[in-house]
Amino acid sequence: VGSTAGAPAGEDASDGRREGGGPAAVQQGGVCPPPRSLGHCLNLAVIRSLFVPGFSVMAREALTEDQADNGAHANVWDPSSAMLDEARQAGMRTLLACCSASLFVPPHALAASPNRMLLATVNAPQPYAKALFRALFSVVFSYDPVGLGIPYAHSLVPDSHYTVMHVAAQLLMVLLSQPAAPPPSAPAAPAAGPRQAPEASSLPRAVPTAPPGPPPAAPPPPLDKMSRLLVALQRPETLRFLVGGFRLLLRNGYASRRTYLPSALVALHCQQELLLLLWRFLSLNRPFCELLVDAEELADVVLALGYFVLSWRDEPAKHSWVHLAILCLLLLSSEEGFGSTVNLPCPHTLPLPAGHAGACKGSVADLLVVCCHDLLHPSKERLESMLPAALAVLANISPHVKAFSAGAATMVLDIVHELAEPSFLYAADTRPELLIAALDVVSSSLLYQHSANLPLELAIYQAADRLRAIPPAAPTPATGPPNAPPMDTPVEARGDVRRGLDPLPGRA
Repeated sequence: VGSTAGAPAGEDASDGRREGGGPAAVQQGGVCPPPRSLGHCLNLAVIRSLFVPGFSVMAREALTEDQADNGAHANVWDPSSAMLDEARQAGMRTLLACCSASLFVPPHALAASPNRMLLATVNAPQPYAKALFRALFSVVFSYDPVGLGIPYAHSLVPDSHYTVMHVAAQLLMVLLSQPAAPPPSAPAAPAAGPRQAPEASSLPRAVPTAPPGPPPAAPPPPLDKMSRLLVALQRPETLRFLVGGFRLLLRNGYASRRTYLPSALVALHCQQELLLLLWRFLSLNRPFCELLVDAEELADVVLALGYFVLSWRDEPAKHSWVHLAILCLLLLSSEEGFGSTVNLPCPHTLPLPAGHAGACKGSVADLLVVCCHDLLHPSKERLESMLPAALAVLANISPHVKAFSAGAATMVLDIVHELAEPSFLYAADTRPELLIAALDVVSSSLLYQHSANLPLELAIYQAADRLRAIPPAAPTPATGPPNAPPMDTPVEARGDVRRGLDPLPGRA
């Protein structure tokens, strides 16, 4: 018997009403208009099959409309059994098959040939959309890979929740990342996606950027219904449930490989789907991002993201996932409360090769330095597209790091030296900006943590000859901010040009 204990019941929806995805809502909800096509009829029938009492949900007495509005039994997948999980898995696999047509359409042709089945699923009539969304994220984030804590328990006791969680993670990822397009019954409208990750120029660092224009308008709300339901998750207990679920699932990537007995802990095979779900939750749900930054689970999440970067960087097929992990770190590092986490020691060791055995012996900041350093080796050109975001992460954390370890300080100077090689520096017009960003990491660390960061000062002293040999790479005046001091002005006279950081008292 698999247990699918879900999230706290009752969530605010985009229309101000509570999530009422229970059986009463499914059975007594408003009648949707008749399907316009056979495919739409098939799609709606599959969605309804996921909430049929006695087939995919437990047979129980019907709830009244008031109880459904109050959020009682909002997740009808809470009680579970092997038979119910088998029916749910079959229904979700059918939906995945119906929604997979976008895999065979070129990206430039998605606007002209939208995936009608996927749009019909995302914009399912109420209350099926709310019930499906709540059931999916509840069954995913309620799964605990540790289980009973007994080695090889997954091989001894059948776990139907394990297979349902994998399919639910894939389906939830598809529904939250569908191409922007209007609903089937709505007129065509300009595509409007969710808030994208902030670029390096919008983060608190001193790299010269283009003159800022008028403040951009607030992004419009997402078009699809699933994204609106994700944005509507505001209750603290629901957000804490999601934060705890991400911690348990993401850390399984390295926890299942560092056991004393081989394969003693079940290994999840949906880490890429979980990484994309984390990106969507961070991008769309601002309260979730703020709660994750302030939670004690943040160190485990950052450790898992660092493990993905270090373990996937040598696999060209997974470079896009490495980029996504770096972008997640970029979003987290731009938050105000992230600075208190970078000085914490790494909570666990990572099962890495011998060359990275010491990556987790220091603080979280040292681990991030190791991740950025490894993106430069063995080929800087191969992973060059990830370097701006990685350097922006270091620029965001450098003012808050009390002291780098000796190895991390040497790696910071090694990053500067690698980016300053003439064969790399002058090969493209944008590469001098990478060198400036790396130098900004060093200067801001000394500017804010001068007295305590002795390892970095020692590394600078030992690499003084290499630093003096750095070729000039100053940007043109047209690309600098309007009120920025000249680049040759001493640091003491330049003042604080960072945005979002208050000047620290008593600095040089």
